[in-house]
Amino acid sequence: MWISEVESALLWLGVCNVIKNRGVQEILMACRDNLSGFSDTIETVFPRTEQQLCVIHQIRKLIYTTNAVEGFHRICGNIPKKSDFHSDEALRKSLYLAINEITKKWSMHWE
Repeated sequence: MWISEVESALLWLGVCNVIKNRGVQEILMACRDNLSGFSDTIETVFPRTEQQLCVIHQIRKLIYTTNAVEGFHRICGNIPKKSDFHSDEALRKSLYLAINEITKKWSMHWE
């Protein structure tokens, strides 16, 4: 087991080299979740390895992206037309407030 405060290519290089030094000659497939430096390290140490993004992470990304886009459109749909604002600055402020509101809602999901 390896413990580190941060993920990095250097950490994963060390892990992969230890695995290789223990006798693993080849890895057929690596399922990953975009760990920092992991893909490049696997490519370096085990170049014939097929890499795939974890299906669960792909589905989550799709769901969160779709919900985020829909949420953004829903909130921005409440903003009046540009012609309803007395100035461009008023429009920018309205957009700024809408984006802040969206950010608050999204942030709650990640805390």
